[in-house]
Amino acid sequence: MDEKPRVLIIDDEPSAREIIEDYLWREDYDLISLSSGLEALAQIKDIAPDIVLLDVMMPHLDGFEVCRRLRADPELAEIPIVMVTALEDRDAHIEGIQAGADDFLTKPIDSALLKARVRTIIRLNRYRHLLEERRKFEWLVENSQDGILILDAGGNIRYLNVTARLYFNLSIDTISDSTISDSTIPDSTIPDSSFLALARRHYQLQPIEAWEHWPAQRLAVSDISPCYLVRPETFETTALWLAVTVFPLAQESSGSWVVRLQDITSEISAYQGIYEFHALISHKLRTPLTHIMGGIDIVAEFGDTLDAEKRREYLQLAQVGTQRLHSTLETILAYRERVSGIAPGGIFDVRQLPDVLAEIQEQLNLESLCYGAADVTAFVQLSREDITLVLMELLKNAQKFHPSHTPVIEVSLTIVDASMLRLQVVDDGRHLPPEQFAHIWRPYYQSDRYFTGEIPGLGLGLPLVAILVWNAGGNCRAYNRPEKAGLVVELLLPRASN
Repeated sequence: MDEKPRVLIIDDEPSAREIIEDYLWREDYDLISLSSGLEALAQIKDIAPDIVLLDVMMPHLDGFEVCRRLRADPELAEIPIVMVTALEDRDAHIEGIQAGADDFLTKPIDSALLKARVRTIIRLNRYRHLLEERRKFEWLVENSQDGILILDAGGNIRYLNVTARLYFNLSIDTISDSTISDSTIPDSTIPDSSFLALARRHYQLQPIEAWEHWPAQRLAVSDISPCYLVRPETFETTALWLAVTVFPLAQESSGSWVVRLQDITSEISAYQGIYEFHALISHKLRTPLTHIMGGIDIVAEFGDTLDAEKRREYLQLAQVGTQRLHSTLETILAYRERVSGIAPGGIFDVRQLPDVLAEIQEQLNLESLCYGAADVTAFVQLSREDITLVLMELLKNAQKFHPSHTPVIEVSLTIVDASMLRLQVVDDGRHLPPEQFAHIWRPYYQSDRYFTGEIPGLGLGLPLVAILVWNAGGNCRAYNRPEKAGLVVELLLPRASN
């Protein structure tokens, strides 16, 4: 509920103040009375009145001077001031206008005229303030670093701010006079007025499941699944990630809604870099350290009982581990340079997939892993490090969520068309509840609580897979294995030129 309008009465005569209060008390105003101009100047900022009724003839500081001082203060200059005077001569009115008065009332005060003047001035002043606040709001929206759009019930664009125009490669100058209050935007400025159609012209809508019934499910309070527009990276440009938030336009009854596009590219890059770095350390350092420690521990404990040949064998084991550790550290340093933007991500020859899978099988100690590809010779728009990390996460998940942690895994690569390859990972674990497939690409979502009762890890593996694939311009999909236990994860990977 709005606060009552506040009326400040300034008059040195108590009887005069009481008369005005008697006239206005039924008007549902918050009435405050002060007895001098000096007192008013000291308190008026705290009072914050909607209107001031200011007597002219007061000792020490008359109404004209109080008015001048109020108008000289930027914080108080816009307060409406009605001067109350017994002076009817022309010079007094001219002095009041020059001092900054908005209106005059002559004593003895006519009650009906007083009520009408106060009511009208308060209404106009509040409307002026609303317009000023609206102008400020529109300026903030128009100059926001986030893209802001207003869509009608049919999903057609009715407003875009400057940032949104940049995201969709639209001219900023074509409708520079548009405001949030515009009911339409000229067709000549937007190739397609549908938000979804325009978004698809410039971005991939990820994850696919989150956009199937957009925006209906985005307006549901219970739905916290991520919703992104992703422009894949190229050799010339980095990927662009826009988080999409939707909420209804409260003051509209016609079903209009607001879309916010927030650039989260730096957050995604930081998350990707940190996670990949940790994963690389975990996966790459364990095996050489095992060789080093194993060889040295045996020589240290049993060296006196070992012949020269055995000692040499264990020391060579430690030496191989040391060389492998050195190579791994060099790889890590090179990787850090890559994610820091020093070197490009590169492409991957799919003929190297058997070697990558063999390395992962050894690290995870998988008993059953088979790979099939029918004469596929191609390159994909991902580096070897990225492909290794993607497959490591998928195979590790298959192992972690299998009831006995001994999955039978089938990996296959097929050609979809001239631009895409399909990499498919199938396991024989348990099915996932259908409602969870829309959430598995969300960071920190741990679906394993529903089937094993264990919650290892942070739920970041599959989101990292999605980030790498989406950045490259591909797609991710997961579903239950038809008629058999287990899951199927399909990755559509864009082909790259040699």
